[in-house]
Amino acid sequence: RAQLAHTEKMAAVGTLAAGVAHEVNNPLAGVLASIENMRENPDDEEMRDRYLELIADGLRRIERTVANLLNFARPREIRLEPTSVNHNLRHVVELVGYQLRAAGVEVKLDLDPNPAVVEADHFQMEQLFLNLVLNALDAMRDGGKLYLRTRVRGGRVIAEVRDTGHGIPPEIRDRIFDPFFTTKDVGEGTGLGLAVSGSIVAAHGGHIELETAVGKGTTFRVIMAAMPGDWQDAEAS
Repeated sequence: RAQLAHTEKMAAVGTLAAGVAHEVNNPLAGVLASIENMRENPDDEEMRDRYLELIADGLRRIERTVANLLNFARPREIRLEPTSVNHNLRHVVELVGYQLRAAGVEVKLDLDPNPAVVEADHFQMEQLFLNLVLNALDAMRDGGKLYLRTRVRGGRVIAEVRDTGHGIPPEIRDRIFDPFFTTKDVGEGTGLGLAVSGSIVAAHGGHIELETAVGKGTTFRVIMAAMPGDWQDAEAS
């Protein structure tokens, strides 16, 4: 399971590389333009102060983008700790921001204000949701909406990843969590994303539910035990 998870992680890193390049190149272009303008106007102190702040902001953006990718890609031992599912989802949206914008996919976040905290390995949870979001993105190549929702109910954290894509045909629904099963063309995917996601959830004592309709979209619902004390709420959804 660990080897499959690492293989899928490296595939996801490859998918993210184009987005990271874009997120680095944009602020880098701004930094270079600011430096050039400062060189052309060396005596303009107001311009210098303004551009120095823009340069600092651009470099901080680059640093954050690279750190996010390195944190995701770096091999780690499994470590269970209090993990915020809301934070996981926000971070995944940040990681795939470029891909979402390029595909014309609008993100709708609906996160429970109660602490959606589970005992889990933080980085495996991010891999889980990244796999689900990339799967949703693949189903919406012509644009659509991605809904990310969390609820804390009855001692459980429920996280939904819903797309408005093409849906999953009935004849393959029983196979989507099988390792190496994919409907993508050769070279476009490992066929491990959903298999790894299912194994991560199972290893943490949870389960995944699927709702899908051809032509209307798909919802993956991840259900895990909330940490004690984090879910005192009403039962209403």
